[in-house]
Amino acid sequence: MLAYRLNQWATAREMALSGYATSIIAAETNLSQRQCKHLCHLLAQEGYTIRQRPRLRSGLMFIRNRTEKIHASLFMLAYCQLGGTAVYQSIQRIALQKAHQYYQSLQNSMLTHCWTAFDINDSWSMAQELANKDAFIRRCRVCHSSHFTSVHQYTPVDCPFCVEETKIECQ
Repeated sequence: MLAYRLNQWATAREMALSGYATSIIAAETNLSQRQCKHLCHLLAQEGYTIRQRPRLRSGLMFIRNRTEKIHASLFMLAYCQLGGTAVYQSIQRIALQKAHQYYQSLQNSMLTHCWTAFDINDSWSMAQELANKDAFIRRCRVCHSSHFTSVHQYTPVDCPFCVEETKIECQ
């Protein structure tokens, strides 16, 4: 029992330092929201930078155009590759963090970009939608590439990689 509780707190600490919202930390560790907020407060007092967003976003908020759908697809395809079939049942936090690190590396290697990169909370939200069957990895009938689609997305773009889609969107 003690080992389990220590593991909960260690996981919560790691997640807080990685920038997860307290609501996600609570859901992942079974600690209360109040305990998670207190932990973040203590870490901030110790001098750590704690990045918190007041609320989580869904596909409706961060998949609004072709570029954002490309980025969501790149992240989610990496996540699915790292987490295997288990990502369709539940969030695989270690795979999620590795995929997010890959995504951040990709972001940092680009010379310029005009979009807001997904943070770890957005990544968790996409993984949650996938596990809840509110999102899917689809294969394009035209270009045969795989891409992420959320039932909550705010864009009519189906395949973000497809040349035919690009022609339609640019007209």
